[in-house]
Amino acid sequence: MRVVESYRGALDSLISAALLCQLQELEISVDNRSSYRERLSPEGIFTCKTLTSLRLVWRRVDFKVPSPVCLPNVKLLCLIGPMFQLGDHDDSLQRLIQGCPLLQELELHCALGDLDQIFAEDACMQIEIRDISSPFLKKVVLHLDGGLDTKVVVESNNLESLEYHFVGAEYKISINAPNLKYLGCGGDINGVSFIQDLNSLVSAKIGSLLEIPNSEIFYNLVNQVKSVESLTLIQPKVLTVDISNYVMPTFSNLISLEFILLNYHAVESWKLMPILIKSAPHLEKLVFGRKMFRAERVEKEFELLFPEFMPKYSIEHLKEIEFTKFDEKRYEFKLVEYLLQNGKALKKMVLRGSLQPSSYDRIMSYMRCSEDCQIVVEERGSEEIWWMLTVDL
Repeated sequence: MRVVESYRGALDSLISAALLCQLQELEISVDNRSSYRERLSPEGIFTCKTLTSLRLVWRRVDFKVPSPVCLPNVKLLCLIGPMFQLGDHDDSLQRLIQGCPLLQELELHCALGDLDQIFAEDACMQIEIRDISSPFLKKVVLHLDGGLDTKVVVESNNLESLEYHFVGAEYKISINAPNLKYLGCGGDINGVSFIQDLNSLVSAKIGSLLEIPNSEIFYNLVNQVKSVESLTLIQPKVLTVDISNYVMPTFSNLISLEFILLNYHAVESWKLMPILIKSAPHLEKLVFGRKMFRAERVEKEFELLFPEFMPKYSIEHLKEIEFTKFDEKRYEFKLVEYLLQNGKALKKMVLRGSLQPSSYDRIMSYMRCSEDCQIVVEERGSEEIWWMLTVDL
């Protein structure tokens, strides 16, 4: 809907009435589908002392952080869809965070800056999210779109989970979180830097639809996650010549590795597979994520090359293998057969998908190197990849 003046008064009255009820949880959703972007900034919401959870889903709505912000009991703050009206060196986001002293979880899915400014020639923005030092803040999710030369600074000794996905601009993110346990990187990963090593990490996801220009960027990030127990790589495409000349760090704690490949360039990414597995002496579980190939030419190429991408020595010690999206493609059947025939320690293979009875019988007929190996077929759910979520502004 379009929030014209006739609706604005009703909306403000409704919000005011709700706040008088001393609400603890509030969610407001505005879906503006017109070509005209509306502006909302209901100040009463941001000075409510009883709220513990605030979710604003505002699609194609301009938003300016009001002053003051005083939400003394809010533990969850989630903003999805708004266009943040931020100027150069604007501290609005910082004020928003500091106005919630008990904040435990912060989630922002939004665009930064005015569209006219973002697409103007030589436009430049310096936006900082700094000093996230609340003693209770444990989780931060940042999905940001737009804003040229945008700088994001995350500093916290208490933060345990950080997920970011940046698109549409040249972002630089500086991370200083020595107690971080989970890190998710999506979109453009070229501008990430770390103040100190993340030895506390337990789990990490690294994903980029962009070609990584050189191995140094990719491997600097890999070095930061070498202590994890679980690692997911989404479309990791770097130059082959750089890969062959680089010594991968040892992943001493890595137990589970997931590979998600999405387009026809994926064959290049597969060359990382044996290097990663060889560098993880205690790896037990290997996951093939979602759709791996979409071009018939690439499927045929993969059929010929996967023994090279996954040499027998690299899978002999695996205990579990999972396909999260099994589509009954010819190369998938060949890969399953190859893994079953060479997985000496394999205890379980999971296939997620709607298999035809003939496909199930075909797989069950394959010879298994491990007599204890169980084959489990599960219906595929509707879960999507975390970084593929987009906000329709």
